[in-house]
Amino acid sequence: LSEKSHSNRDMFKYMVWFATNHYENSEIMGFDKIFVHITEKYYVTGEVDWANQTVLQSIIKKALKMKPLLIGEKAPNMVMMDTNNQLISMYNVDAKFLLVLFWDPDCGHCEKEIPKIKEFYDQNKEKYGVQVFAVCSDTSMEKWKSAIRKRSMNWINVDGPRTLTGDYHELYDISTTPVIYFLNGKKEIIAKGLEVDQLAVFLKNYIRQNNKP
Repeated sequence: LSEKSHSNRDMFKYMVWFATNHYENSEIMGFDKIFVHITEKYYVTGEVDWANQTVLQSIIKKALKMKPLLIGEKAPNMVMMDTNNQLISMYNVDAKFLLVLFWDPDCGHCEKEIPKIKEFYDQNKEKYGVQVFAVCSDTSMEKWKSAIRKRSMNWINVDGPRTLTGDYHELYDISTTPVIYFLNGKKEIIAKGLEVDQLAVFLKNYIRQNNKP
């Protein structure tokens, strides 16, 4: 539609702005790819010549941050210290499906959601090869380990601040907790931003779709 409106400048501006705003924060998983495409096609190339530089650079910067985290992209690796002071590489985790969880011991929402994640994990670890790579945001080893024991988080636990791969906030665009990314065996992102209650349904649908002849 944006391409078809090129002959009318006002309509073209309207279509590009509408698409930008509509897909920048879409509630439909995967539609952020449209925002990145629009940014690369119109903003980066200079076709959007009516926006001031502050707005222009802000949109481009956001798209650049989002691009490595689109559905289908290989998730950025994280190498972090576990509870035994050993470095663990996310890429080295052998699992058919890897749930990457960003959480905090003092997060009230995490308190409610982690037991549900554990239930999902316990039910699907053996059945579908699900593993969890849980990244804690707290720097206190004592608080971190205490929270793990309290919640019986019997999966891979690493500490976000103790890392060899940079700030995970920037790598994964994390500004709150909990946040979930779901990866396949190739460490490609197959889902993100899911509610915990959606995990089981998504996994079954994904397996069914990908096992079709």
